[in-house]
Amino acid sequence: MWHRTRRLAVWLAAVWSMSASFTWGVEANAVASLASGYNSRGMLLTDQPVFQPQVSVTASNGLFFSAWGNMDLTDRMSTASDKEFSEVDLTIAYQRTWRQVQGEIGYIEYLYPHQTTVQDDGRGTPRYYATDGTREVYGKAGTPLGPFQVTVALYYDFDEVNGFYSTLTLAKEFQLTERLKLTGNGQCAFADANYNKFNFSVPRGAFNDGSVCAGLEWKLADSLSVSGCVQYMVLLDARIREAGSEKYFSDKAGTFIEAINLTYNF
Repeated sequence: MWHRTRRLAVWLAAVWSMSASFTWGVEANAVASLASGYNSRGMLLTDQPVFQPQVSVTASNGLFFSAWGNMDLTDRMSTASDKEFSEVDLTIAYQRTWRQVQGEIGYIEYLYPHQTTVQDDGRGTPRYYATDGTREVYGKAGTPLGPFQVTVALYYDFDEVNGFYSTLTLAKEFQLTERLKLTGNGQCAFADANYNKFNFSVPRGAFNDGSVCAGLEWKLADSLSVSGCVQYMVLLDARIREAGSEKYFSDKAGTFIEAINLTYNF
């Protein structure tokens, strides 16, 4: 009960903070995504279709809030999560731009409704329990570098994992026509021993996952756009790659995920 109360307090604090900033003016958008699978930091949690909606609000004073969810459209992850939200992420952050550097610091609350964990009840009997949520603080910075936008990010899970996960991303956009844009990015990630032990049962720091993604975005109207993308993801470390193929649906040779997104800007 205490954990639920604390998470509710975090949610209310986020909503209150964003509401207090409305006098500064806000921008908001909603995204509806349909993807062929769900890749969470190299962990392919399902290789069957998912629905992933997101709502984001950005205030002119730098405050940012978003709510994102993953709904499994099949029982591939578990029968309990079929047609249910298996994950909900709530983020509150502060964003600022200094010269050409875009900075952001924030907090993420991870909730896992309709996920269960099998544990011993202390008397030798396996029981099903609700999967514990967790939380992170993070910081990121991005800047143009040559033809690319370069972004580095560092996340620290201070609840269940007590570990670090970091990423380096290179992104590039090509404006093909007034309404059509080609996007591409590549990313590699490094995580410490605590993070890898918790998620892969591999107690060492390593380069975890890498990915490349290419997409097309078509602007239908001033506030509405549709986009499609293809991502290729692979686990980089040999031991993590082996563990990923055993614990998740990750293919040792890498995995392709396709997605289509509809975005509306308020």
